[in-house]
Amino acid sequence: MYITRKGQYALFFLIDLALHDGSTVTVKQVAKEYDLSEKYMEQVASKLRHAGIVRVIRGSNGGYYYNPWDFFNSFFGNGYYGSSYSGESRDAA
Repeated sequence: MYITRKGQYALFFLIDLALHDGSTVTVKQVAKEYDLSEKYMEQVASKLRHAGIVRVIRGSNGGYYYNPWDFFNSFFGNGYYGSSYSGESRDAA
């Protein structure tokens, strides 16, 4: 099975978010931890955000965070399983 580099970076990013258990993580932190290109990781994170898999909080304490329900809804949404469930809402202060 072949996984593209972008797919590998996405998996690294999601694993790191899952390990931080709901707290925000910056792209810079993930890129440094896995010794990856920060610029390329930002592109991957943006694609994950637009797909609805991760969310972002802006500001000095901001970063990306992972909500399992967002991940579920990005695949199943309003389709076969009925209305989507958004889980807990996290709004920036």
